Amino acid sequence: MRRMTLGIKAGAGKMMMLAILALGGGCSHFDQEWNAAANRPETGGEGRWQGKWVSDVDGHSGELRCVLRRQGPNTYLASFNGTFWQVLSFSYDSPLHGYTNDGEFELAGRQDLCLPEGSFFYDGHVNNERFFLTYRAKYDGGHAVMSRP
Repeated sequence: MRRMTLGIKAGAGKMMMLAILALGGGCSHFDQEWNAAANRPETGGEGRWQGKWVSDVDGHSGELRCVLRRQGPNTYLASFNGTFWQVLSFSYDSPLHGYTNDGEFELAGRQDLCLPEGSFFYDGHVNNERFFLTYRAKYDGGHAVMSRP
């Protein structure tokens, strides 16, 4: 499972912070998606999710929200918005591909965020009540657990 976080290694901290601040500009787009999703039915994995992400490398964590929209029979588009260091925010979209397995959708994806971390790789599963992801990147790896708001 892929995790969604923007982990920072001490040596890359300043560069990473600038990159995260640059990513933060997508928040109003995310808020529009979040508000629109409140008026759509939440079926299967589609809809709004909120919870936390946690780094398994050094324990840093933050809040996380996601709007998951089905794009096709085996594809979702995940719009993520979260916090880092409790004051910085990030937002980005990532396609997630997978298959249905025993009432859950098993998914995986990759997103290149053009950061020192490089690409983030995600694996996870979602059903109508819980969304779980693990992530890994060059300097970090962890997990996210979300439920319906």
